Amino acid sequence: MQKELDNLKDILTFEKQNLEMAIYDCDKFSSLCNEKDAELKAALTEKRSLELRIPKLSSQGSKKTIPKELVDANNQVFEKIHEELKARSIFRTAEETKKRLLSEKSSLEEKIVELEKKSSESTAFFHQ
Repeated sequence: MQKELDNLKDILTFEKQNLEMAIYDCDKFSSLCNEKDAELKAALTEKRSLELRIPKLSSQGSKKTIPKELVDANNQVFEKIHEELKARSIFRTAEETKKRLLSEKSSLEEKIVELEKKSSESTAFFHQ
């Protein structure tokens, strides 16, 4: 029983390390999401600015450069949105891993408590 208890403690230690790594990754991905969100907002602002310039430029006779400029801006916005979605997907996966590890940790801690209780009961029984 002591061997099983020691084994569960080792597993718990390992799972705690995994949980710490998952929390670190989660924090890292959260920061990345925040950065990507700021970049996305900046790109959308730039896109709106370019869209507002279209009427002004078209009245000046620069119709040929506007569509390419607008297409490039849209492509940048779409690329940033795509990167944001990938980052959020990774973040969601990290959150799910964190939840799973917390659940496993709790389960292992319960098993350890049960085994320690059995171990102390067995020890008390043998000492009587």
